Amino acid sequence: MPEVILSPTPAMARAVQALHDSGAAAADSDVAALLTRFRDVAQVTLTDVRALSAHARTHTPAAPAAWVHDLVQGSTLLSVPARRVARLRDPALTKRLEKLEVARQNEEYVRMVRDITSKDVAKEHASSEIATFKASMGVGVNLLVSVATMFTAGWFCTKNGLGAGPTDVLPIIGGLAAAAATLLLETWLFVIRTARVDKHADKRDTKRTKPLKRNQQEQSDYSDLSRIHDHYD
Repeated sequence: MPEVILSPTPAMARAVQALHDSGAAAADSDVAALLTRFRDVAQVTLTDVRALSAHARTHTPAAPAAWVHDLVQGSTLLSVPARRVARLRDPALTKRLEKLEVARQNEEYVRMVRDITSKDVAKEHASSEIATFKASMGVGVNLLVSVATMFTAGWFCTKNGLGAGPTDVLPIIGGLAAAAATLLLETWLFVIRTARVDKHADKRDTKRTKPLKRNQQEQSDYSDLSRIHDHYD
């Protein structure tokens, strides 16, 4: 990393001499290396000046405090680090990051309303189960009544139409035939009604899950930040 370069000052020379006279270089290799860098030089770095100030205040407490602003007073600024040029962000990267932020906000919103939506879904599921149970009971009762009614009608019509006696089996056969025809008709109607209900339920579930799937797709497309930065860095 580029350093700030300064010219030496008399205050720096006095601090170096005091630090050298203190004998700290013999006990501390960092002090010895620092004194070497300040020996007969035409320029010093700001980092070395800060280190000199810290060591001087530590090892030469009797000398006047050598603060950085005191050491650099009268120094000439020889070099400064070049300013970093602001890098323009790629438009494609900006667009992807915006979509990522939108996906994150959608995910946060879903997490916030999760309790509310889960309660609504549970209530709707319970209501759907109750409605299904009622419908099934209705279908069963209707089937029993229809079969019993048509059996009675078939038995009555066969007996009176053919003039069968009390021990003749034809009325029973006529009643069973009418009951079987009724059972087939009710079964066919039940299948048609069930297909319509299932189709309606599928459409409703599709409308409900389509936005969630779209959000999940957006998150999967724009959630890999490492891939985005590796591509555009």
